[in-house]
Amino acid sequence: MKQPARKTPSRQSSKVIEEHVVIADEVIRELAYDLWERAGGPHGREEEFWLTARQQLFDAVTPPRSIKKPKKPTAKTVAATKAAKPRSKKA
Repeated sequence: MKQPARKTPSRQSSKVIEEHVVIADEVIRELAYDLWERAGGPHGREEEFWLTARQQLFDAVTPPRSIKKPKKPTAKTVAATKAAKPRSKKA
């Protein structure tokens, strides 16, 4: 039995980017056109500007994910690490 072909989203529909964020195509289109014009209107790079605009809009509406910095080792954690490591015997 032949499976039906998957439909790929067209630019006529709204884009769903990652988790529950929907950016209307008209908004993406306007920003992509602006970026394209500022770059001098290069031929054949429409998709590049579309994707750049979509990413910029996504970044603007989603909070940045916090990157946890590793904690500085304290005397207690250093001592615990040293105690946990077996010492190799020198011959």
